[in-house]
Parts: sequence; structure tokens; C-alpha cells
Amino acid sequence: TFSPERLFSPVNENKVTIEFSIPAKHDEALVRGFGAVFVDVDKKLQTKAVYNDYNDCVIAEEYVEKQRNGLSFLGVIFDSPIIARVEIHLGAAPIGGYKRGDFVVMDDFLYSEPQALPHYY
Repeated sequence: TFSPERLFSPVNENKVTIEFSIPAKHDEALVRGFGAVFVDVDKKLQTKAVYNDYNDCVIAEEYVEKQRNGLSFLGVIFDSPIIARVEIHLGAAPIGGYKRGDFVVMDDFLYSEPQALPHYY
């Protein structure tokens, strides 16, 4: 992994939502792009990212592909800031849960600079 001491995963569930804000202001924000490095994706169609706009409409939904070295990357970028939140579904089972299954964790996040919401929101 890129940073083994800093892997990310929710505990007892395998879904996490990432929302964006303006640093130091905590105002809601939008980004042009968001990507993440995933560790140990073993099965198709289980780990995915769902990108939503400010009105909670799905603007992209992509599955993470398995890679030989155990590190996978998934990201999207748009021409203008439109992503308000990203919902990430990690594998078939949560870490810390009672079910056995495909556990996936995240390593690094990459995203564009958060931009303030336009006035029409």
C-alpha cells in the first residue's frame, strides 16, 4: 500500500459517504473530481463509488476493478465542479462484522479543490 498505517474503512458497515466543504468555513462545497485507491478488491461488481450532485442525483456510478498487485484506483473528473458527495461501497462485508467475505479498505483519496456552491443552489 501507499500508506499502510493510514488505511480507511468504516467499522461494522461497508458503506461510507464523503461530503465536501470549504476548509475553515465548513460551508458545503462541490468538486470537479474524486478518486480513491482501494486495497484488496477481489471480486467484480462489489466495490463501487456512486457520485451525487447537490440535489442528490446520481451523476456517475462506477465499479472498482481488481488489479494484480492488490491496489486498484477509481476516479472520475468533470469539466466543472458538480460532485457534492461520493458514496463508496466496499466489498461484500464490513470489517468488524460477523459475516465472512471480501473485505476492502481504502488507501489514498484524491480530489479537486472544493468550490463554493453557486448562488442558484
